[in-house]
Amino acid sequence: MKQAKLLRSITLILTALTLTACASSPPVTQWRSESFSGKVDNILIIGVSSNADRRYTFETSFVEALAANNTRAIPSRDILRTSINLRREIVEKAIEGQQVGAVLITRVAGTKEKETYHLPDGYDYEASDDGYYDIALQETNKGYYADEKLLILESRLFDTESGKMIWSMHSGATANDKPQVIIKKLIQLTIENLASSGLIDTKP
Repeated sequence: MKQAKLLRSITLILTALTLTACASSPPVTQWRSESFSGKVDNILIIGVSSNADRRYTFETSFVEALAANNTRAIPSRDILRTSINLRREIVEKAIEGQQVGAVLITRVAGTKEKETYHLPDGYDYEASDDGYYDIALQETNKGYYADEKLLILESRLFDTESGKMIWSMHSGATANDKPQVIIKKLIQLTIENLASSGLIDTKP
C-alpha cells in the first residue's frame, strides 16, 4: 500500500513538472473587429519571409488548407515578386481586378528565450509505473533545464473594401522545430481560429 502511494506521488510530481514546462509557452491570443460582419473569401495569403522556398511552402499549403474549408485563396507569390518591405499601395495595386476579399499577412514578429524542463531518460507515461521505481533510485539519471528560443508568430487579416484590420492572432513556436512542422501547426491553428471567429466556413 505504501509502495503504491509512493509511486503515485512520483507520477504526480513528474506530471506537475511537465505541465510547468509546457506552461512557459505563450498562450494564443486573438482579436476580432466587432464592426465587421459576415465571412471573407478569396483571401490573398502573404507569408513575410526572405526565404523564397519557405514563403512558397507556407502560402501554397495555406491555400490548399483553406480550400478544404470551402474558402478560396491565392498565394501572394502569384502576383508579388517579394514579400519583404512591401507597402500597402503595392499590395492594393497588385490585387486590382483580382476580386480579393481580404489580405492575410503572417510574419515572425519577434523572439523570446524560455526555460524548458527536460525529463530524465527513461520516463514514459505510457509504460507501467513499475519502471519508475528503479529509475527514481538512480542518482545519476537527472532531468535538466535548458534555454530555448521561441518564435512569436503574428497573423493579421485586412478587409480589402475598407482597408481596415478585422482580425489578428499571436502564437508561439519553438525555433528548433523543423520549418515544415511550424508551418503545418500555424496553418491549422489560424484556420481553427478564423473559423471559430465566424470569418470563414468550417469543414463540411
